[in-house]
Amino acid sequence: MYLEKSPMTSPSTAFSAKYIFDSNNLLTNMAVLVQDNIILDIIPLDKITDKMQIRDYGNSIITPGFID
Repeated sequence: MYLEKSPMTSPSTAFSAKYIFDSNNLLTNMAVLVQDNIILDIIPLDKITDKMQIRDYGNSIITPGFID
């Protein structure tokens, strides 16, 4: 489960693409949730809220396991 935004932090950003590779699985219909340059979670697209910024990279693969 992802962390809620506290008043002292920046808004969460959801990074989405056709695929997300988490070092083990190739996921679809998911987004990487980032806040203050820290990966918080990988969440289903339908869990993205209006309070989150969204960056969609279309027909790409995001590999957060190689970053964090």
